[in-house]
Amino acid sequence: MPSFHRQSFGLWVLTLNAGASSGQFLEPGSAALQTLSGTGGFGWAASELADITGDGVMEAMISAPSAFGGYIDVYDGATGALLNRFRGVDHGITSFGWSLADAGDVDGDTVTDIVGGANSSGVVLIFSGADYSLIHRVDQLAPSEGLGYAVAGVGDLNGDGFGEVIAGAPLYDITGANNIGRVYVINGADGTVLDTVDGLDALDQFGSAAAGIGDVTGDGIGDFAVGAHNAGPTADGAAYIFDGATRTLLFPGIEAPSTGNAMGQFFVGPAGDANNDGTPDVYAGDYSDVSLGGGTGRCYVISGATGELLWTRPGTGPGQGFGCGRGAGGDVNFDGYDDLIVGCYTANQGGSGAGRALVLSGLDGSILRTITNTTNGQQFGFDAVGIGDVSGDGLIDFLVAAGGGNAGYIVRGELICPADINLDGMATPADFSAWVAAFNAGDHKADQNRDEMITPADFSAWVANYNSGC
Repeated sequence: MPSFHRQSFGLWVLTLNAGASSGQFLEPGSAALQTLSGTGGFGWAASELADITGDGVMEAMISAPSAFGGYIDVYDGATGALLNRFRGVDHGITSFGWSLADAGDVDGDTVTDIVGGANSSGVVLIFSGADYSLIHRVDQLAPSEGLGYAVAGVGDLNGDGFGEVIAGAPLYDITGANNIGRVYVINGADGTVLDTVDGLDALDQFGSAAAGIGDVTGDGIGDFAVGAHNAGPTADGAAYIFDGATRTLLFPGIEAPSTGNAMGQFFVGPAGDANNDGTPDVYAGDYSDVSLGGGTGRCYVISGATGELLWTRPGTGPGQGFGCGRGAGGDVNFDGYDDLIVGCYTANQGGSGAGRALVLSGLDGSILRTITNTTNGQQFGFDAVGIGDVSGDGLIDFLVAAGGGNAGYIVRGELICPADINLDGMATPADFSAWVAAFNAGDHKADQNRDEMITPADFSAWVANYNSGC
């Protein structure tokens, strides 16, 4: 657990129980608790999974849609042991694992289940988390609609005690509106279609992302978000929030600006309570936004209470591929606001295409932590999500996929300490010299007041952070 003590000079010093870095990451304090590997595009998608082993720790899921008809691996979150592999070839389908999610308790046995999509086959499979047996198979109802492009568990929507699942079919057509897109609500009790929700306009590709987001209306029933990566006046994407009970649109969608390219493709998700108003919020990503140049990327956090944009920010520069991930990271800095982890899968800071992930403040989107891979071509940050405390140290850990390296990592959480400029796990006078060096180099760690500028005012902010013990 983190501990505080006071040195003789009277300033607080923070000490972390941290092992040595594995060398996989640029930051000295970052280390992988578990390194996972596979083949066939392993690392394409990743998701947390509620505890199915009974040890009180969340599990991890990573998919590989190009091997064995596509597959999803489920890992013990505490040990990294492979619990089960679900293969598309065993069900006569391909591209299984294009999407995956914690399905919630679909069969009513109190154990969380698993859902995966195979969009090229147009199939959604739901498996038991208790014994890994197939619960439901849902085949596409319209030709070439791409069912399974996105999947999500949304909880019990009809009050029968069985959790429902939603699945996107972004290539669904209606007369006069090709590729308008559709989301199917699948009945957990029997696998039939409980309801459908369609996009607004032709070519929207509504259903290119989907997520359960918790109860934003206060009626005790889970609600959900949907992405449509070609929606909006400039066809740059949008994200929408729906009432789970009625399947009606709660607010006007949040649309990408003219710099956007694919908002809501793959990545919408729960943001936790980012603004601390008691209502869950929503995350959306656009990994190809061009705000600061090609491939900058951008993320959005949307109020679950009002549907308004709470904040948005671009990546740190061109070529970052920022915006990948499921959003929710939990409150990593203990300020009462849930934070986020967002991948930058094409970032070059640690190596060519090595990738990195940013932990962002839910309050304002400022950078709390960077996790930078050092292996060329790894594409670390292809997907990312908070996975709870799997190591038992009281800090939130992260699951980060590396799609270019057929890998995934469970990354150890760190206590966020902005005054620890040299990243040795302590705030000491040596960090003053490190702050000066960071200031002169224009390093983001010098930005101590989180205004995304490096100015002399940050020195006073560093002193305040130092004296507060972080």
